[in-house]
Amino acid sequence: MNMRPDNQSHLVIPPMGAGPVIAREPNPEEQTTDYLQQLYTRAMDAIEGYKHAATLTDNPELNLFFVANAEQREQFALELEGHLRQRGIEPDDGSSITGKLHQTWMAVVSKFSGDETGLLDECERGEEAAINDYEEALSSFQLPTDVVATVERQRDQLREELRNLKTLQIVAVG
Repeated sequence: MNMRPDNQSHLVIPPMGAGPVIAREPNPEEQTTDYLQQLYTRAMDAIEGYKHAATLTDNPELNLFFVANAEQREQFALELEGHLRQRGIEPDDGSSITGKLHQTWMAVVSKFSGDETGLLDECERGEEAAINDYEEALSSFQLPTDVVATVERQRDQLREELRNLKTLQIVAVG
């Protein structure tokens, strides 16, 4: 027997002493915009992170890699912003607190490691976390077809950049 009404609300058992609470499950459009906003914020964090990483290295090859990745993430952000605006949502601008902390940590690691390996390791962690966010968005529920195409393509490009980053790490250590 289905006890849920059409608006997807359901009764939540409250803590002792509190009255009943009605909680509403997010609808698919809300879930889509939540994931798009999360991926947009991740792209904004990556833009700032890669720009910051470019300032922390004297290696021209790494500098070029970091600048190119910042530009790629700017394109990602524009695409995600387009999907949000199409849904009537104004994206939250700026990077997250977590992104700012990661940038600070990259600077500390770069300064104390004495070479670029620590910086590259931190970039790798950021890429892996981004790929996980994309995977979660794709597997959590059925995104609209236009969004799936964008998210899959961006995720695949992130995977390629992670492979490139690992190659750079081998060269830097070797």
